[in-house]
Amino acid sequence: MTESSILETLRALAALAVSDDDLAETAEGVVALACETLDCQHAGLTVFRSGGSFETLAPTGPLVSEADQLQYQLGEGPCVEAAWEEETFVSNDLARDPRYPNWGPKAAAMGFGSLLAARLSIGGSTIGALNLYATETREYSADDRDTAVVFASHAAATLMTVRERDNLKEAVEGRTLIGQAQGILMERFDLDASRSFAVLRRFSQAQNIKLRTVAELVIENGTLPDLEA
Repeated sequence: MTESSILETLRALAALAVSDDDLAETAEGVVALACETLDCQHAGLTVFRSGGSFETLAPTGPLVSEADQLQYQLGEGPCVEAAWEEETFVSNDLARDPRYPNWGPKAAAMGFGSLLAARLSIGGSTIGALNLYATETREYSADDRDTAVVFASHAAATLMTVRERDNLKEAVEGRTLIGQAQGILMERFDLDASRSFAVLRRFSQAQNIKLRTVAELVIENGTLPDLEA
């Protein structure tokens, strides 16, 4: 890539960060941009879930999801290594790569010839990996790797920005719903604010469901089952 095309790509990633899209939509934009600019036919994002497991965001097709899931199950493959070991991993020939004796031939049978996986990290914290699948075997150059690393670094910043915005939005919406539910309980059962919140929290703990979900039940039904008994 030329310097001007790299700058154009980075501007496009920055634009995704300030759009109104949620995390899933932003991930799709990141992957589409990767396919356009990083010379790959298929791509996806491996991200950490709570508990240390992985999930794939915005795969370009079902075979990407299948190939990624197989890596997660086997604990073997460039995507897993890039996420766990915080490096960039390349396989020029998946069918014959001795590092991936179980996963590589299966990925090749799906139609993938090679793969470059670059870690997604920001501020020293790794959130996953950018997975660039090619249908043919190929020799990745140092420039290929360096460009993917730069792209992945900016993509991680974009994804983290949107994730934090989504989390903040969800928190604000949750507090609003809880306040509405408290108001319903206060009016219907002559409770004060403290007692109405205690009712919501007690039901949440007893049923092992989120406080926001309890609030939605109150708003929908005007009460909670235990209060009608």
